[in-house]
Amino acid sequence: MCCEKFTNWSNNKGFRIPGPALALAKINEGERLDFHVADDVIVTMKHQMTAMELIHSIHALTTLSGKLLDYLVESCPHCEQCCGEVCPYDEDDEDDQLPDFPGMDDSSDRKHYNIYDVPKDMLALLRSAGVCPGVLEEHLMSDAIIYG
Repeated sequence: MCCEKFTNWSNNKGFRIPGPALALAKINEGERLDFHVADDVIVTMKHQMTAMELIHSIHALTTLSGKLLDYLVESCPHCEQCCGEVCPYDEDDEDDQLPDFPGMDDSSDRKHYNIYDVPKDMLALLRSAGVCPGVLEEHLMSDAIIYG
């Protein structure tokens, strides 16, 4: 299975999907497409798919999800490497509370995030993958570029 990345820029007229990307996806010109949209992502899929096409899509999305998780794991080392032996974000803590952090100055137009903006189930997944919530908090508050 091939999974390629194509970089494109959007503008006020939208964007075009490069021909080689369509060819790799086995999407024919003029074929009807579905767009699944969420914050920061658009997934384009064929409007109608066979069972094997769905299996290929699930496999590709699962593979991509793993690669994206790897970017966070690489940028947020295990707690022992950054926080020492006692991590302030230890999920086994008796009160199971996240530490308090002062908010950033929100005078700019950019939205600044913190650890509380990460859905709990996603934070649990990131923790189980070895992501240090303390370093993740720093990345969230600084808007650090992790991918790309």
